[in-house]
Amino acid sequence: MSHEIGSIGLLERENASILNAATIPVISKAIKALREAMKKLGLGHAKMFFAQNDGTTASVEYIARFPIFTLVAPISNSIRGAYVLTGIPNAIVADTGGTSTNIGALVNGYPREALEIDIGGVRTNIRAPDVISIGLAGGCIVKFEREEIKIGPLSVGYKLIYEGVAWGGQTLTVTDIALAKEVMIIEDARCDPRRVKTMIPDELIEKTYKKWLKC
Repeated sequence: MSHEIGSIGLLERENASILNAATIPVISKAIKALREAMKKLGLGHAKMFFAQNDGTTASVEYIARFPIFTLVAPISNSIRGAYVLTGIPNAIVADTGGTSTNIGALVNGYPREALEIDIGGVRTNIRAPDVISIGLAGGCIVKFEREEIKIGPLSVGYKLIYEGVAWGGQTLTVTDIALAKEVMIIEDARCDPRRVKTMIPDELIEKTYKKWLKC
């Protein structure tokens, strides 16, 4: 029922209800797979909980009915996790991944909620964090066009360890620049920052790093 999902706002609430119904089969498969994995690990007796969009947790039975409440939980987890790790209740948190950086606000230890959230271009009014997302992250591709240095918004994402120059690939990323600049260390036997230095000169590494800091 739509009144169980969204707040006041007919169109947004109906949209949320339709999206929720559409994702029930997906979450059912995910729950089944998780339960099977836990049984294989000897943890079949353990209770299962899911993180919610607002930074709280919910039982597996609840999420099976309302999967839309966990769609953007990874972002909330980062914001809420910043409070758990630091004890700072009010702050601005930047979560940098492989494809984007999500910036949100901690208010009394929980993510500040947005009044409205778009999911795939569809307006809804479910509980979700108020986040600004920018296309700048570890997998962002660096390109040199004439005398201009371009960083992102295209990214190699999870393929960083296959396509990144430091791993023997051919795509230069900001992670490669950070490794070559020696401001980052990645403990991976396959990763060798020297590959970056053989590809581009130190001067260009320095210029790219400075531009990255200004982004």
